[in-house]
Amino acid sequence: MFTLLDVSKIQEQLYSVTSLPCPHCYTTVTLEITGYQLWRYNNNASIQDLLPDVEIPVRERFMTGICGDCWNKLFNPDEEEYDDNNCTRFSGNHNCYGY
Repeated sequence: MFTLLDVSKIQEQLYSVTSLPCPHCYTTVTLEITGYQLWRYNNNASIQDLLPDVEIPVRERFMTGICGDCWNKLFNPDEEEYDDNNCTRFSGNHNCYGY
């Protein structure tokens, strides 16, 4: 399931659509889609079928809103964010698992 926000007609059979805002940095992505793509969206097409040529991280923005930078911070933390005590630091928070 995915969401198209702020659907605006640009010209005949061409629309502008905006992604969900990233829940961490609040940025959005805007794309242009055709009238046929909008019709398919309204008829429950999958995002992979609707936007096959759009890169996966951009499609993710329309499913969860999470941008690539925030995704990397959440799921691929830099090695330097770990210390020898198996503790992690994110955004200044210290979370130790007690090892």
